[in-house]
Amino acid sequence: MANPKLLVVTYLVVNDWKMSEIVNAFQLDHSELAVLLTKLDRLRIIDYRPPVRIKKLTGRNFEWRKDGPVHAYFIERVCPEFFKSHFETAGDEFRFVAGMLSEAWSGPMTVNSVGVPAKMLRARPASAGPSPATRSAG
Repeated sequence: MANPKLLVVTYLVVNDWKMSEIVNAFQLDHSELAVLLTKLDRLRIIDYRPPVRIKKLTGRNFEWRKDGPVHAYFIERVCPEFFKSHFETAGDEFRFVAGMLSEAWSGPMTVNSVGVPAKMLRARPASAGPSPATRSAG
């Protein structure tokens, strides 16, 4: 990946982050962010109108290419860095859930903050009792 900062900004913009949020959360100043946004504008990922207007030009179903450069970067750099963490800071969690999914369930799934796939929470029949995310720890 030639420009990791451009990748991060792309990801954030595609996920509806505002310029002020990006500047406050990352070590970027406004001028450096403007340069990166201009590059994304040239790539036709966004329509950037300085100083702060950003319009996404990607579809709602935007996905990175499987086995493309972004996928490779995440496998080679992001995953190893993530798994090296000790998860010792307040609020850190490291959980794995074992199981198998049928073909009907194996499509794109989102995961909530406690690691329970949202699709499972929505699909849970009322007769099954409270979902794991809503049960009180006992």
